[in-house]
Amino acid sequence: MKLKFTGYQPVKGNVVSFSFKPETPLSWQPGQYMHYVLPHPDSDDRGTERWFTNSAAPSEGKVMVSTRIDDAHGSSFKRALVALRPGDEVEADGPEGDFTVEDESQQYIFVAGGIGITPFRSILTEAHAQGKQLNVDLLYANRDEDIPFKEQLESYAADNPNLIIEYFMGSNKLGAETILVVNNLSSSAQAVELDLKAYKGNILVEMFGRNVFPRIGDLPYLLTMGPYQFYWFKIRRI
Repeated sequence: MKLKFTGYQPVKGNVVSFSFKPETPLSWQPGQYMHYVLPHPDSDDRGTERWFTNSAAPSEGKVMVSTRIDDAHGSSFKRALVALRPGDEVEADGPEGDFTVEDESQQYIFVAGGIGITPFRSILTEAHAQGKQLNVDLLYANRDEDIPFKEQLESYAADNPNLIIEYFMGSNKLGAETILVVNNLSSSAQAVELDLKAYKGNILVEMFGRNVFPRIGDLPYLLTMGPYQFYWFKIRRI
């Protein structure tokens, strides 16, 4: 399908939301993602396609891509995204994914890191629009105090006593330990390399199972993550 670009909106810090209007009616469940193709000249080795959560709720009637824009180190795809003008078209297919709320009567713990908040933004925006008070504890980590969608999420919490939000900033400590959150928002397994040299010699302790992971060294720290998997670690000094 074709999506017509309608404009962008700065969110917080270097996070920007890009809005699109589908050429034909589109239905999706909050939390699902789409596949986007944006041909552009001189594309880098990451290519011309991406998979992004539709951070908009169905009640908003649009497709929205929310992502970080880094002028110095951004991909050619993101530069092409920034260069879009109203009326330009992007190819897309989907929606896909089952990162959704199926049983609204259940208690949920949402764990988000940085721009990984997008599926939860969609879910909570739709629940608010429908007047549904989901029972959710949102644990939200971010590198600094420029927290994407913070004001919007807090307005939902003000109307829903069952929505509890706890923030963890990059400088937040838990006792003498730093918290690290790693999320995989893909429906397939992913490998990730983390630059943790600043914590060389320390160990990672998974917060829920309390399992100890290998000591951090000079090389990138490798993790393999299953579909929609997340880790919350304490970086423990030894």
